Amino acid sequence: MLTLSRKIITFSALYLAFVTIGLISNMAGPMMPHLKNILELNSMQTGMLISSNFAGMIIAVIFGGVIADITGKKRFLTAASVIVFLAMIMAVLSSGYLMLLSALIINGIGFGMFEVGINSYAVDFCRENRLSAEKNLNIIHFFFGIGAIVSPLVVKFSLGTMDYTLIFKLIMISAFSTAVILFFSSETVYGSDRRNLSDTFKFLVSQKLLWIAGVLVFLYVGIEVTSYGWLPEFWNKTVNAEYISAPVTASVFWGALTFGRLISAFVTEKLGNRLYMLLSAGLLVLTAGLWNILYNEISLIFLVIVIGLLLSGLFPAIINLSQKNNEGNSAVITSFVLIFASIGGSVVPVIAGGMVDIKGIMAVPAVITVTSLMFLLAAFYYSRFSKEND
Repeated sequence: MLTLSRKIITFSALYLAFVTIGLISNMAGPMMPHLKNILELNSMQTGMLISSNFAGMIIAVIFGGVIADITGKKRFLTAASVIVFLAMIMAVLSSGYLMLLSALIINGIGFGMFEVGINSYAVDFCRENRLSAEKNLNIIHFFFGIGAIVSPLVVKFSLGTMDYTLIFKLIMISAFSTAVILFFSSETVYGSDRRNLSDTFKFLVSQKLLWIAGVLVFLYVGIEVTSYGWLPEFWNKTVNAEYISAPVTASVFWGALTFGRLISAFVTEKLGNRLYMLLSAGLLVLTAGLWNILYNEISLIFLVIVIGLLLSGLFPAIINLSQKNNEGNSAVITSFVLIFASIGGSVVPVIAGGMVDIKGIMAVPAVITVTSLMFLLAAFYYSRFSKEND
């Protein structure tokens, strides 16, 4: 029987783990101008530092699912904490570009392991203890947003103190604390079927709905990254701003997305994942479409807030649906879906950039609108075959 204290400890570990990867995810951009100057980097080297987290993550999400289901999510997450901790020590001690790049790639492996382990651990834990996965996954993802909001503020403060490694030290403390709390948390046993690699590959190939879930995550992450990544540039070029500066717009987006996860935690529990996804996707197409014609200061900020709120519960909903509609190990399923997330976060913003070079900055809301429409169509197709009884 699960005790209240063990439940609190387990969720605390998952919350802090998500704060940790939130800190990691949003530290690179604000640091790059400073690192470029002090390390005398060229543009290619700067780009490699920015993409280093993705390089490590893709390694983790390809192999992490199988490993997590064999070793257990608790051990897997503890290993992720140790990897991030050691990588951040390496980053603090780095004296040049190559050492720092290596540290950030290793850190990306830990980041990817966290992504696989946290989501699958949370699903297993909720299933075993008859807790609402819909509500708890949204609350857990809320803490990612907390880390993502705090990270640029810490970087800005650290640059003022001339110690740019302060964010590395904070992540190091967060990762170590996560490992300590995990030691006292509950181990999950759900999904302990240990397929060999051949059986796992056959399983993944045969699951049509899982591939559609991957497409949904690809499109979702593409919309999310394109929105907050291109928003400051769009703001600078199109808005005659009086009250809000361009960098603040990305913080507004993340604030809306983070707060929205608290709301969607309860909305999805009432509506069900499938209906929630369809309603959010439909409103997202409408809101993104309005961005193409309404982009003065007040209206655009309003649309950005609405987009953040609508996106907030979609990723947890997709993770929940993919687990419900596919028999198999939770970590393998999560890992498979996150491969699409990694690709979507890289490809869609690049497509937006190419369109901006051709058509100008108004290509950004156009790309987001088209991608949102594709998401709605994929969500409708998925819902037709979903087993979930909402």
